[in-house]
Order: sequence, then structure tokens, then C-alpha cells
Amino acid sequence: MYEGYVKFYRCLLKKAWINKPEYCSLWVYCLLRANHKEREVFLDGHAKPILAGSFVTSRSRISMDTGIEPSKVERILKCFESEQQIKQQGFTKYRIISICNWSKFQDNKQEIEQQMNSKRTASEQQVNTNKNDKNVKNDKNNISASFDSFWKAYPARKGKKIGKPETQALFEKLSAQEQEQLLMAVSRYAASTDYPVDPIRFFKSREYPRGLWRDWIPELPADYQEQQKALMEEYEKDAAWQ
Repeated sequence: MYEGYVKFYRCLLKKAWINKPEYCSLWVYCLLRANHKEREVFLDGHAKPILAGSFVTSRSRISMDTGIEPSKVERILKCFESEQQIKQQGFTKYRIISICNWSKFQDNKQEIEQQMNSKRTASEQQVNTNKNDKNVKNDKNNISASFDSFWKAYPARKGKKIGKPETQALFEKLSAQEQEQLLMAVSRYAASTDYPVDPIRFFKSREYPRGLWRDWIPELPADYQEQQKALMEEYEKDAAWQ
């Protein structure tokens, strides 16, 4: 439960409550308590799915964990809600708090996509400046670097990873777009609780002739490109502010 990380953005410095320690403390607490992926919780006599970016709690539990008085916890949460930072669902014995725009700011598939975009941009610039015979070598280097990222991210099975040369051969047969999708898929697979199969079976097996990895490609929202563009604009504003 206490593993992993969350991201903090410099735009937080623009908040009017940034100089109020209890507000900052409670916001950090909410981010750290939020689920990084959907999970089921037993509530009111049945299993209830709690989405990524949400968590089950109560005012008294938050007060106990943070040391903030219950009445002030309520005021701070209402402030966050009015600023559209969170949403709350109240029940008799508990409440569900959801972080707004969780996937936009915390989901690592955007980070992977940005990394791949950076690699594509660097590769395109290199193509424009190098000779044709060097371009072939550079393409191979890029594929090798992408495979190294995949191999590093892939979860070990019984503490070992086998079949690296065979797996790399299958990786190199994929198109550039499929390689990008694979990197996003392996990130989700590694974060799951599924017992990992050997890497080569992640590409192709009797049960999954087209590859198990295709079942782990994240479904991007229809407005994903617009979201990413807005996020990059926010990054540029923060960089200019520095």
C-alpha cells in the first residue's frame, strides 16, 4: 500500500492556500491515499469498485491520520471541492473522495507517450542531418533503446527473465506504433497483480496467438490528444514562469 509515487506540479504554487500548512498537508494526503488503479472494496455488505484516483475514508479517519481537527477537515475538503480539485460522495458511515483529472496528471501512460514523442522528434532531426547510411544505424539504435526500456520494465518471473534474444527478435518485427503501444501495455502489466508469464509468451503463445500484450494496451479517451496538448501548454507556462 505504501509503495510507488505520485506527481506534483508547480501550478500548485498558484493556489491561494499554498501558505496554509494544513491545506497543503491534506491535499498531499488525498493524493497519496488515492488508488493508482481500480480496486474492489467491501462496503455495505457487497463489493464496490473504487476507481483509480478515488479512495474510501471518513472525516474521523482523515483527522486521525493527519492530526487536523475534524471540523477543519470538513472545511478544507469543501474548499477543494469548490475549486473542483475533488468530488465527494457521502454515505452513512463513510465517504468516497475522488481526485478530479486524476488520469490527466497522474497516469503514467501520458509520461510514456511524451517520452516516445521526444524520441521521435530526436530521430526526425537526426534523419535531416545525417547521411542515409547512418540513418539505418540510428534506426537500429532507437529500436534497441526501446527494447531495453521494455526489458527493464517487464516483471521478472520467479526472479528471472529468460529468452531475451528471442524476445528482441519479436520486438523488432513490430511497427513503430506497435512498439509504442507495447511500452504502454507493459507498464500496466507490470503494475498489475497478475503472475507474469515469460517475456516471449507476452508476445505470442498458444492462448494468445496475436500476443497477450495487446490485451494490456490502455484505452485512451477520445479527447486524449487535446488533453495532452493542454498539459504541454501548462508545462510551457510553468517553464516560462521559472
